[in-house]
Amino acid sequence: MSEDTDEQQTAADQRVGEYLRRKREEAGLTEADICERTRIAPAILRAMENSNYPALPAHAFARGFYALYAKALGLNDEKIVNRYGDERRRTAGPPDENSSGPAIYAGSETHRMATPGRARPLVTLLVLLVILGLIAAILCWHFEVNPVTTIRDKMHLVEVRLQNRPQRFRISDAGKVIRRSDEKKKPPLVTLKEH
Repeated sequence: MSEDTDEQQTAADQRVGEYLRRKREEAGLTEADICERTRIAPAILRAMENSNYPALPAHAFARGFYALYAKALGLNDEKIVNRYGDERRRTAGPPDENSSGPAIYAGSETHRMATPGRARPLVTLLVLLVILGLIAAILCWHFEVNPVTTIRDKMHLVEVRLQNRPQRFRISDAGKVIRRSDEKKKPPLVTLKEH
């Protein structure tokens, strides 16, 4: 029991990266072994072990990397991720007014970017249609093509082909009933008369 409390105290005194490095070395694993198991790039793994937070990717990705690293060592990934988040917040400090701040504080910036006042899809669509129309007009002018004349000629060609097409399925005598020639004549029905 005292070893567990000593272990927890030692882990609390160390930074999360140092703790993970020590656990990796105790397990007899190299950086390459962890990189192979977790698919984390060696540069990112070194940054994690050195607690070099500016060298890490965005906060959400870094949290995932810490979770993978902890699972590869058989540690509680939730505790490791929480320790990483606490450490990063303590070392990052409050965001600077001139910069967007660390990725931990990016939530307010992302919310501001998605406000409805900035997005105008109808105006964007209209501008795109105007640009496409100009491109089509320039191509027609360059290749000396009049789209109205071309469409009229194509429609006339279709009409001529329809008029000259032979009519193969015409039935001239649609009102007549056709009987088979091999039909046998049936004898008339015999009716009995009452007396």
